Amino acid sequence: MMSICMSWVVFAHCASSFSLPLPPSLVSILHTSFRRPAPSAALFNNSESNPSMIETSTLPSKEKTTYQTAARIRTQHGHDAAVPHYKQLLFNQYNNVDAVGDTSAASRVAACVDSMKMLRNVGRPYDQRSWENESSRNINQQGSTHHHRQWNSDIQQLHHVLNMSHYHHSAIRQHVFNLPTGTANTSSDDDDSLEQYKNNYPFGPSYVRTLVAGQGVDVLRLIAASSPSTSDATNSNNTWLPSLQILTTLFLLSSCIPKYIFTETLIDGENTLTLLLRLGLVFIFDDETELNLALDEGEKKEWVVPLVHLFPLEIPPLADCGSRTKWRRVLLLTDLHPNVLGLTSIPSTNANGTAGGEEGTVMYIGPDSLALVQHLHASLPKYLSSQSVSRSSSFKILDVCTGSGVQALALLAMLELLRNSNEDRVIMEAVAVDVNERALRFTEFNALLNGFDFDVADSGITCNRTRVCTVRADLLSGEALPRTSKHRSNSHEADKATRLLEELQKKTPKFDFLLANPPFIPVPPIVSDDAALSLRDSTDAANTPRYGLFSCGGSSGEDCLQAIVQMTPDLLANDGLLAIVSEFMNPPLLQSDGTVAMDDVLCTKLEQWWKSFSDNNSTAANGILFTNVNALTSEVYAERRAVPNDDKDLKVWNNHLRREGINSVSPGLLFVKRNGDSERGSRLRVEPRLVPSSIWAPHNVVAVQFTVGELTK
Repeated sequence: MMSICMSWVVFAHCASSFSLPLPPSLVSILHTSFRRPAPSAALFNNSESNPSMIETSTLPSKEKTTYQTAARIRTQHGHDAAVPHYKQLLFNQYNNVDAVGDTSAASRVAACVDSMKMLRNVGRPYDQRSWENESSRNINQQGSTHHHRQWNSDIQQLHHVLNMSHYHHSAIRQHVFNLPTGTANTSSDDDDSLEQYKNNYPFGPSYVRTLVAGQGVDVLRLIAASSPSTSDATNSNNTWLPSLQILTTLFLLSSCIPKYIFTETLIDGENTLTLLLRLGLVFIFDDETELNLALDEGEKKEWVVPLVHLFPLEIPPLADCGSRTKWRRVLLLTDLHPNVLGLTSIPSTNANGTAGGEEGTVMYIGPDSLALVQHLHASLPKYLSSQSVSRSSSFKILDVCTGSGVQALALLAMLELLRNSNEDRVIMEAVAVDVNERALRFTEFNALLNGFDFDVADSGITCNRTRVCTVRADLLSGEALPRTSKHRSNSHEADKATRLLEELQKKTPKFDFLLANPPFIPVPPIVSDDAALSLRDSTDAANTPRYGLFSCGGSSGEDCLQAIVQMTPDLLANDGLLAIVSEFMNPPLLQSDGTVAMDDVLCTKLEQWWKSFSDNNSTAANGILFTNVNALTSEVYAERRAVPNDDKDLKVWNNHLRREGINSVSPGLLFVKRNGDSERGSRLRVEPRLVPSSIWAPHNVVAVQFTVGELTK
């Protein structure tokens, strides 16, 4: 069967990544709008490479509208101020009949006056929403019991549609992006058991780059190229392939889809569109109405516009699960990538539907998210086999800075694979903690979407149970916070701000796993998302708020990291494991004699944090800090974080890093195992390990093999 190859949206994470050729026959399917550039310029460059501009009287200065100026206005002055500029840019494409046009979700979300109102309802159960139209308001009048049943039923139906469309990573990788497939190797041999990670991207499509404003996809050509009737007329088993293509284009590439194509191509098209609209995952943008166009009947375009990403995570069988165990698939709802959404916060509403300030956006699934999943997955079987926790009838997980819940749900999936392979009756519980109310709603949505129910045990009957609950908390103040809206019975709410440790210990005295992907960027206050520090009215790019809740780790980048390490001794069970993925400031460096100093400054700092907070006298632990052998210098790091081609912003970053004493930065992983009661004292011993190649590269078998070897010693 011929499969459509979309490798032109694949990009390499590091030098060790394999590169994919561009298929010449398909390269013109994706290109920037208005003027068709050469293929090499069309693939990854933003629309500013296109010289096409529009004169518009809506600009106060009557300057020419480009995507760059529209984006600057949106960032500095807010969504509403930029709407007419994005409408003007979309309007202009109808003057060029030879171009596909701008199909990016980025442009139509930015051009829609009501998109922020719709975004605030994403992940919000029906009885918690602010309703914007009469039909939606009618749903809200049907009672809370109906809301709960309808909400659960709709999420289950969404899972069914995605499953029927084969919307999982192995199918996307093989049939959409034409990447190597491979299957998991269940051998217990070290080298063989890690072979599944090599050149395989086994966990998720981290290789996909979303469309930015100004880019477009020729959806008709995509569907034609992937249609079973053209690829293999004799194979009737692939009728789901066009539906998979539509969903991938919508929720991974962030491209709009013409409504008529959507309903005709997607499985159960009309009903599925109604479902997605009701759940608030998409909206309809009518070019004729929104852009004030007069179109002939054949030219009219209504677009299905995605408001979110749906990331298909796939957990391979663990090394000792045996051939009976299937892959565990997890779907994750997140906010749109910042390159698409263009904002780091979204207007919020209170429980009564009134305006309620702003909420941070929920982080997309990035290479750091997948790095912890991948390295933990590879080392988990051997780790559990050597620990007393493996004999437990229950696993308790704490996921701090949970975001979409990716770490908690991924580990639950891994433990579920072990449970199913051993036919054990095991209770698994995860507590997801975040300061962002929106993140907790997304986590609850994802738990339901993936069948991690809140309590599936029948009364009086012993059975397997997987439970997820949520806690809103501020790590920096150490307080558990009240929820800002109505919430599910599985969420844990303090009536007023209380000590976080007390609230967590009420839930469970100790946790077997403590996971964290904290905000880690050492952001200068001038570019943080703190309203008191952001100069929103300034025209300087350096003064715009670009880093939100999920990114900003405080001035040092270590605020949340320190809080997590400090609270761990009081929460981690004997033989429990702390696993953190983060960027680390001033990481261990290779010395001139080729060794690494065991008394490294960063490792010493982690050890001091461990014992500075706890009164527990039985918290001895051993840890390993994995960072890259080649750390980034502060100068290179500043260039990567500053606004491109902005000397002033680069100076802000360089000066800030210098003031903070940050000389180098490296991505990394920190693993700490608490020792049993036999080892008294509160000392943590952290040893540095330098990974020979990029530790976050999603298919880097060398890095995975290295960490597994060290962790299982």
